[in-house]
Amino acid sequence: GTDLTQNFEFIQANGTVYPLTNGCTDAAACNYDAAATVDDGSCESLSCAGCTDNTACNYDDTATIDDGSCESLSCAGCTDATACNFDASATIDDGSCESLTCAGCTDAAACNYDDTATIDDGSCESLSCAGCTDNSACNYDASATIDDGSCESLSCVGCTDNTACNYDASATIDDGSCESLSCAGCTDNTACNYDASATIDDGSCAEVDVCGVCGGGGADSEAPVISGMPADIST
Repeated sequence: GTDLTQNFEFIQANGTVYPLTNGCTDAAACNYDAAATVDDGSCESLSCAGCTDNTACNYDDTATIDDGSCESLSCAGCTDATACNFDASATIDDGSCESLTCAGCTDAAACNYDDTATIDDGSCESLSCAGCTDNSACNYDASATIDDGSCESLSCVGCTDNTACNYDASATIDDGSCESLSCAGCTDNTACNYDASATIDDGSCAEVDVCGVCGGGGADSEAPVISGMPADIST
């Protein structure tokens, strides 16, 4: 028969001594000890429990026992980096990707540039905001952002001096044509040489002398009588 001797530290069988090792002998437990020969009741299944599905959001690569906690919602989203609603934190694509809400003109030089657009939808155009951007030109367009080469400086040139005879109220560029001769004359409507067409008084206004001559000097003088100055009619 077998000679079996056992105490608290070892077991002896047929002359061979086997040391007694306490531990968890349940291979399904988290703390299973393959070297244990005596189960000490320490087996537990919590410390290594978790989600063992590597496609789940909460996959735990250290878990060896699946605890049924696996879920696929917290990490779901759009995983397409070219989509408007791309979610960099998403690891599971939920089919929500779309390319409309962020579509627009991405050309900063275009009239309808959209600085919020990340996908170019081919709508860029350069006509609606084109015009003359030179603020010194006759046809300057303050709303234009693209110069179309239409600027010109002829249609608005003229005399911009409102005291000149040929003042042009519509002119915005002075062409040096201002003059003060063609409209000069006597502007005093009480004078005998009043000029209704004159807009600039040239100091020529005269009165009728005692002889009935406009601007005459009287009976003994040929000097003209200027308005506001009495004639010398002494003999």
